[in-house]
Amino acid sequence: EASRLGLSINANRTEVLCLGMIWRSYGVVETAACDNTNLEDAAELSLSAGNAVAKKGAPHHSEDKLARQIIGKLNSEGDLHVLQEALIFDSVGVVVLLFVFSILRLIFPLVYQGNAEKAADGEDDKRAGVKHHAKSAGVGDVSNVAQETAELSPTWPPRPGQGIFQWIPATACASIDDVQQHVSLDAAMLLEFSNLAVKLTALIGLPMCLVMCPVNKWLGGKPYGEVDDLSSLSMANIQEGSWLYWVYAVIVWLVIHAAEQLIFHAQAGFLKRRYMWLKSLPAPRSTTVLVENLPRDLCSDAKLRKFFQDMFDHKAVRAVHVVRQTGNLLTLRKKLQEAEERQMEAELPRARSSAEVLERLEEEVARCNKEVEEERLRLQKAGEDGSEEDSCSTTAFVTFHKRKDAEIALRLQYMPDAEECTTSIPPEASDIRWEDLRIGPNLQAARERMGYLCVAGLYVGFAPLVLGVTSIADLEALKEVSPVVQKMLDAMPNVAVIIEGILASLALTLFMSFLPTIMMIIFDTFFVLKANSWAQAKLQVWYFWFQIVFTLLVTAVGSSIISVAEKIVERPMAVFGLLADTLPKASHFYLNFMVMQWVTHAMNLTRYINLVKFLMLRMLYGDKDAKKLSEPEDQDYYGVGSRSARWAVNLVIGLVFSSISPLICLLCCMNFLICRLVYGYLLVYAEIPKVDLGGEFFVRMLIHVQHGLVIYVALMVGVLYKHSATNGPAILAAISLAWMARLRYKFSVNMQWEFLPFSEIVNDSSFKKHKDGGHEYTEPEMGAL
Repeated sequence: EASRLGLSINANRTEVLCLGMIWRSYGVVETAACDNTNLEDAAELSLSAGNAVAKKGAPHHSEDKLARQIIGKLNSEGDLHVLQEALIFDSVGVVVLLFVFSILRLIFPLVYQGNAEKAADGEDDKRAGVKHHAKSAGVGDVSNVAQETAELSPTWPPRPGQGIFQWIPATACASIDDVQQHVSLDAAMLLEFSNLAVKLTALIGLPMCLVMCPVNKWLGGKPYGEVDDLSSLSMANIQEGSWLYWVYAVIVWLVIHAAEQLIFHAQAGFLKRRYMWLKSLPAPRSTTVLVENLPRDLCSDAKLRKFFQDMFDHKAVRAVHVVRQTGNLLTLRKKLQEAEERQMEAELPRARSSAEVLERLEEEVARCNKEVEEERLRLQKAGEDGSEEDSCSTTAFVTFHKRKDAEIALRLQYMPDAEECTTSIPPEASDIRWEDLRIGPNLQAARERMGYLCVAGLYVGFAPLVLGVTSIADLEALKEVSPVVQKMLDAMPNVAVIIEGILASLALTLFMSFLPTIMMIIFDTFFVLKANSWAQAKLQVWYFWFQIVFTLLVTAVGSSIISVAEKIVERPMAVFGLLADTLPKASHFYLNFMVMQWVTHAMNLTRYINLVKFLMLRMLYGDKDAKKLSEPEDQDYYGVGSRSARWAVNLVIGLVFSSISPLICLLCCMNFLICRLVYGYLLVYAEIPKVDLGGEFFVRMLIHVQHGLVIYVALMVGVLYKHSATNGPAILAAISLAWMARLRYKFSVNMQWEFLPFSEIVNDSSFKKHKDGGHEYTEPEMGAL
């Protein structure tokens, strides 16, 4: 996150001060050594707003080069001072950014509260319509007109006040229920996750900081000065064989109990919202099922309709549509569009086209229209009777008259082979990737294998790529290549220090910045996603695990994930010792890392990229058109999938180090309080609503947190086994893994969320009556001209 922020700052040439925050929060800026002696103790950097102190740690082993690129240095003396400076510096940065946003919101309301402006304009149009209707009907009583106008449903979201900080109470007043009703369930559950994280980190962090930090410092047993000041508050101050390790074995159980209790409670609350969301789905989506992997003898509308009519009542099925192979039709439609554009250009006065040219173009348009219509009718007929096998795919949409029949159809197994005729809830018709639905199962399997190989290549090639580019961009190497660079840097040593700090993480910055985009390219190219929003769901999973491996476990992974995997396969129990030997040594970095997240959220609130696009487009278009063209924000990085992955990783980091370094819980708690404020405003007032998957991202976030708890237990088992006098504390902590496995099974079995339970679908009258969604499940190109 910090690396990406650094890239954004450099790319946009904005405040150099923020780059200083990054270096300060990382706690290190590597400097070029003039000789082969030991590293110097301190290097002073002067940035635009002040000094950023960067202290250097002990020399690292060669196998920890990747960890040094990401973390900078391990725990060392002076880290408490660095953390204090980071807290002050980044807190000031957050306040400044919030103030800047508060000013920009008043100057550019379309960019920063566009949803409220749109709602207010809609309300004004409704009121004007009521008055116009009353006037045209000859209503003379003004009081009746005023009463009718007042009875109009209030707009949401309401405009925040014009005070500079009036957006804060407006954000606080937006409840989760309001966000679910007016924005999306995905947005509501993202905010609910921030509430969950605040409760969990406060529940764990307050007792740990108020009780265990003083216990670690005064009862740890290590002589004064053996560990640094910051480590004296953590488990690092407990001497070997101390009785306190038994206390921490019990704390492991308490942390797991608190986390699982809140996770189950959050999932129970989500189920109510999910069922409400499922019931409120508009037709035809609510009464339609997506059927995939059809056998060839069912790949026609008539045959598939008869298949479902035999299973249900004869009048149960309203419509059946097998997805057509419309590649040729799309080509003909493109030719027709080009012909129409040529005709329109020729008809312009400035073209001065002759009558013969206009007549020829008109004939060309008529011919293209005829070819498109003939191809459309051919596909329609071939799909209805199955006369041409190659004209239909193995995917179809079946729409029922009653919601109850659709819900039952989702749960049935239709063929002896469970992979044939599989059913699922369809995505929104407007979000479907029709080209993906036309791909056959064999080609789909082959493409997905290639996709998995590409994603695996990201994991395997990440370390060599970063280290390789870093070695090329090394300042000493540049001096050898270019005498001009050497003379310039020798003359300006302060500039050399800054350039060295940038080059040290250049490759990592570039790669981490574009990682979500690279993953999305892989998903778009190789995976069959069926809907654009499903790409975000896949990104959430892969991006989360990538950050776990190369952000949380980077000190354990080192420079080669393959060699570490081989060691774990040969000796699975070695994972406990590996985590215990590596992660505690880097705990101070994650304290600074968590503080740095505060600034990135505040930066996101300024929407500086959308603002720049809006200002540039406003020169060519009107304000409203510029607003539309400047939205949405980059969905690869700021979409709900990557955003959910980063939030889950931040909470996992807080939980994993909650016992090792208790201060991180309070820093993590503050991080999610800022998230609730920032994204509570952005999701409601600024960002345009996205396609709603009904809380699917929230469930994955909870599962990811449960996986993070496994890492926490594994780390604590390794620490307790390594440092306690007996194996008792480690065994006591390890038993919690079995309990967690049982809870994970209970979570997946007893907390089903994908479909409505049968008790909710017995009577159709229990469903709210909603208007038709307006989008039929038919390819857009199959519509009549």
